[in-house]
Amino acid sequence: MLATKARTQLPAVLRSHCGITCNKGGRISHLQLSSLGNLTHLTHLNAPHNSLYGSLYQSSRFFLSLYSLKIVDLSYNLFSGELPFSLPSQNIRMNDLSSNHLHGAIPSSFFQQAWNLTSFNVSNNTFSGSIPSSICLHSSPLIRLSDFSFNEFTGNISQGLGVCSKLQAFRAGYNNLLGLLSEDIYNATTLEEIALPRN
Repeated sequence: MLATKARTQLPAVLRSHCGITCNKGGRISHLQLSSLGNLTHLTHLNAPHNSLYGSLYQSSRFFLSLYSLKIVDLSYNLFSGELPFSLPSQNIRMNDLSSNHLHGAIPSSFFQQAWNLTSFNVSNNTFSGSIPSSICLHSSPLIRLSDFSFNEFTGNISQGLGVCSKLQAFRAGYNNLLGLLSEDIYNATTLEEIALPRN
């Protein structure tokens, strides 16, 4: 179950919708994502700076049903666990999961449908393993921002960043990365920022 201390007032029609529970003041107190059902037309899922918690991996069935989703901002919450195997929609442009309690490796399959992804931020979690190069292979040429900073990533930065022809910012500081940057990074001619401190 996902819970929140959000202070957003909801219309009565939503308060009575299965899966959303409000307190006596009409404010959201609980969201049961697996019960929300038919949200196939939802395009924006913005819920940053709340106290939402639970596993995105265990809620992956719900997320995979969001075919029209374009914006996901679940930053500054209390989500934990690993990421699902893929993004829920090929339409997603922005995915911000920063400042949660997510961990594990990011599966390379996560980006298989990321054809329209322009911004990917998973900073300030405890992800491990290598930074996936598949982000550029599948989302190229649209990705502009990739932020992997403040995690526990290890190893070299894989080849493939140069395929991101519109990449403007690549951040991966405060990890355990080592080695040289791949030479193909110089193919990313729009790159304005590479931030790799404390590796």
